[in-house]
Amino acid sequence: MSSRRDPSTDGRGGHLKRRVVSVGGMVVAAPLLLLALPVLVPVALVVDLLTAPRRLPTLRAVGFAVAYVFTELVGLAASAALAVRFVGRRDSEAWIDAHVRLQAAWTGMLFRSARLLLGLRVTVDGEEDLSRPPLLVFGRHVSLVDSMVSAVLLGSDRGYELRYVLKRELRADPCLDIVGHRLRNHFVDRTGGDAAETAAVGRLGDDLRADTAVIIFPEGTRFSPAKRDRALQRLRDRDDTGDLLPMAEDLRHLLPPRPGGALALLDRAPDTDVVIFGHVGFEGLDSFPGLWRGVPFDRPVEVLARRFDRADVPLEAKDRARWLFERWAELDEWIDGRLRDREEQR
Repeated sequence: MSSRRDPSTDGRGGHLKRRVVSVGGMVVAAPLLLLALPVLVPVALVVDLLTAPRRLPTLRAVGFAVAYVFTELVGLAASAALAVRFVGRRDSEAWIDAHVRLQAAWTGMLFRSARLLLGLRVTVDGEEDLSRPPLLVFGRHVSLVDSMVSAVLLGSDRGYELRYVLKRELRADPCLDIVGHRLRNHFVDRTGGDAAETAAVGRLGDDLRADTAVIIFPEGTRFSPAKRDRALQRLRDRDDTGDLLPMAEDLRHLLPPRPGGALALLDRAPDTDVVIFGHVGFEGLDSFPGLWRGVPFDRPVEVLARRFDRADVPLEAKDRARWLFERWAELDEWIDGRLRDREEQR
């Protein structure tokens, strides 16, 4: 069995320093938050009654903060218990399975809290395309919370082993850091060398289990018009864009995909089908002020899942990049149509 350690590790010393801060901060924050609730709740209620009495976004945000901290503490306690239980067996399938279940339970708790407190609901077009793993899932990324949807649909609901490509900054979350490094995820260093990072992402496609879904967000970051302009300029600065640039310029709601990681996964998992995973309903929620303005969700988040048989994916890297851009253009068209329909229904 190959090593499951994330290549993005920064050594035991770096892990310990970071976790002293993140775990210690969470342990200190939890009782302080509970002690502050008798003040926070009335203040939040007054603010909402003056600014948004029908939505009560500040009160909802306080409630979700409490739920998040509680979920983190449960996750940290469970991860500590698993570390004791599996001493000497930390590269076994049982170790992985236990953490897959922990990740699913943790995500499920967060999602139920978001549904109760933020009004988050999800509908899926193409749910059958999420069955029959293993899968390579290429997803849209537009908000602070949209990655939770794929984790729920594939992890909590179906129990798949999920392997994520995540940005390193997310290691500030202690549960994501600890459990994320015990499972086969990769925390991307976006300031590092592209070749090394691409190779590390590709290795997530090795030794896929029968229940594995590898999830990558080919845009590389959350969408914004400014980021779209920068991404288009990077394409213009390249000499080998061919006909990719015109397709990228036509995108209205997506960033042009950065195909390196996706192509590496296709190379390392040559028999695995691909799912294009998109959604509408998270637009404008790319910051905490945006979340405050957007909750509660007045309509369900709509998810689109489209599966592509591996035999239909080209073999050559250049053709694969074009194939990915074509799928992104189709997803952009679907998003545009759904947003227009939602606007007309207001």
